[in-house]
Amino acid sequence: MKVIFVCSANVCRSPFLAALLTVAQPEIVVASAGIRPVALDVPDALRAQYVDMALPLPTVTGRRLEEVGADDADLLLAADREVLREMVVARRTRWPRSFTVKEFARAVVESPLDSVGSEVMHRAHAERRASDLLTASSFDDISDPGLSATAETYAKMALELRRLVQTVGPVLATWSTSN
Repeated sequence: MKVIFVCSANVCRSPFLAALLTVAQPEIVVASAGIRPVALDVPDALRAQYVDMALPLPTVTGRRLEEVGADDADLLLAADREVLREMVVARRTRWPRSFTVKEFARAVVESPLDSVGSEVMHRAHAERRASDLLTASSFDDISDPGLSATAETYAKMALELRRLVQTVGPVLATWSTSN
């Protein structure tokens, strides 16, 4: 099973999500990328969150989807609708396996307890509309803290991302046994 987390620059949200899932579910192949990648060091205030949660720091940031094999991924999870929209517009074949992280987490919560990852994805995709991508959504979007956020802002983001990975991680771990 291969999952790729995607955000705007591939510095804050997607690398943090990738680190969380890598630690929680080491059997899953995990990568992160950005729609408009910027190769920068992780900001010090965010670096502290990696340390506090005992997560490995990303060795590389600012990677593009093509660099991490997005077309071979089983699942692409975007930090927000804008990122999801840009991913899907760039390559329409991504649509059935691309969701916002929050959208996929809701699908996991709404699924029967014995559901496996690929079933959750197929069921969730069958119930969605492409027109939903036309607007931003506080319901679907993980706020982008930017590169100069406060320690408090990064801490809040880190907790939100950890909760989301705790929700989706166990179901993603079932993926390989269902295919």
